[in-house]
Amino acid sequence: MYPEGSRVYLRYVGNEVYWIKSDGERKKSLEGENFFFQDFGLLLDNQPKFFNQVSFHFSYSDGPFYITKFEEFLKTRTRIPIPTKSVKISVSTKTQSLQLLPYIDPKHLDSLEIVLHGRYNMPKDVSKIEDTEQWKVARKLEMLKAVLKPTVPIEKFRHFLVVNIQYETLEVENVKECKELFLQSTDYKKHFTLGSVGFIPRDLFDGVFGDDVNTLPKKWYFKTEKNLEKVLQITMDSVFFEFKFVERSEVSNGVVIID
Repeated sequence: MYPEGSRVYLRYVGNEVYWIKSDGERKKSLEGENFFFQDFGLLLDNQPKFFNQVSFHFSYSDGPFYITKFEEFLKTRTRIPIPTKSVKISVSTKTQSLQLLPYIDPKHLDSLEIVLHGRYNMPKDVSKIEDTEQWKVARKLEMLKAVLKPTVPIEKFRHFLVVNIQYETLEVENVKECKELFLQSTDYKKHFTLGSVGFIPRDLFDGVFGDDVNTLPKKWYFKTEKNLEKVLQITMDSVFFEFKFVERSEVSNGVVIID
C-alpha cells in the first residue's frame, strides 16, 4: 500500500471519497461531479505499459446500472482496451461479464477470473465467453460460483495451464475426459481443479481408474508416455478432483503407477 508499496486504494461512497494509504484513512466530501470517472480516466491516461491486475466488482442490486455507465465511459475514450496481465470480474450474471470483457486488452492478458455472485445463478455453459479473445489467450482461469452444467466438456479448457472451475455435479465422464486431456499434454506445469457443488459420491468412482492409493483423499498415479520421469497424479477429495504432474521419484515405494 502506498507510500510503502505501489498501490493506492480509492473507495467512492455517494459523494464521499475515501483515500486509504498504509499510514491511515482519509475522507473528503465532494459534490456536483462524478469524480470516479474523472479519476479513473486520469489513471488510464497515465497508465504503465500494462497493469498487473485490474478488478471489477459490481453489486447485485446496482450492477446493471453502473456497468452500463462504465461502458458509456469507456466508449468515449480513445485509449481502449485496458492493458493488464490479470483481470478479475465480479458480477451477478454471465451476461454482465461479457459486457466488460471486450474492454480488456488481450495482448498482455495471462489470468482471467470470473466471479458470479447473483442470487439465482443457474448452471452455466461457456458459450460466447469462449469466443472472446480474452478467453483464447489467457493461460489461467478461475470461475468462482459460476457453476457449470455437467455437459460442458473439459475440451473447452484444453489451452489453459491452470484451471479452477466448479460443476453442478461432477460426473465420471468429466473426470475421465480430464485424465485423457492430461495424458495427451506435454506441458507438465498443467494443473486443473474440478469442483462440485455438493459432496462427490465416492462409490460413483470406485474402480473407474483401478485401485487407488489407500489414503484419504484418494489418489491415483498414471504413466506418461512422453516423459518417463513424470506421472499424472489424480486426487479425489470430498468436493473436488485435482489433476497435476509430479516427479516419479515423489511417488512412494510400493504404489502402483497405472499404464
